[in-house]
Amino acid sequence: MNYKLIYIVLVILPLYETKRKLRSVYFIDTKSDINEKYIKNLEIDISPKRDSMKILIEIVQDISDVWATVGVGRWQTSTKNFRSMFSYHIDLCDTLLRLKTAQLPLLNKWITNFLKYGNISSQCPFYKSVYYLNNLKVDKDSIPEFVPAGKYQTYLSLYRKNKDGSKDVINSSYMTFELK
Repeated sequence: MNYKLIYIVLVILPLYETKRKLRSVYFIDTKSDINEKYIKNLEIDISPKRDSMKILIEIVQDISDVWATVGVGRWQTSTKNFRSMFSYHIDLCDTLLRLKTAQLPLLNKWITNFLKYGNISSQCPFYKSVYYLNNLKVDKDSIPEFVPAGKYQTYLSLYRKNKDGSKDVINSSYMTFELK
């Protein structure tokens, strides 16, 4: 993993952005698979204007020790596919805990933006409950200026690690959006 690149993207580049060119995210599509051992229901509705979405998730048991694979791909017209820009495996519980003291302004901004639209916990464990995000939007000032306009796809897989090294997947989701 290239930690130097992560440091530059999440710490250094946001400091150099002075004159902001505000842009918008327009949601196109989402796809999700759930593990019913952990999640009873997951509903994602994109607004008619495509600038926000509602998410409802019903967790059926307390979940701790959550890991995540997070990836972003950009649409390539020549190949008609999304080309991966990055993909990382993170200890989600540890990351949420460290965000409170870490000097990662861009990551802090993204997670704060996400959490302010609903009742999702900002720390582990995630308790058995119904969680929601209402009118979730990507704040225009949280989009780095160096990210070019275009069509993107994000991938998020939440999982727990088994003792044998295998993954017990909680949820896998894709979200396609356009940055204008």
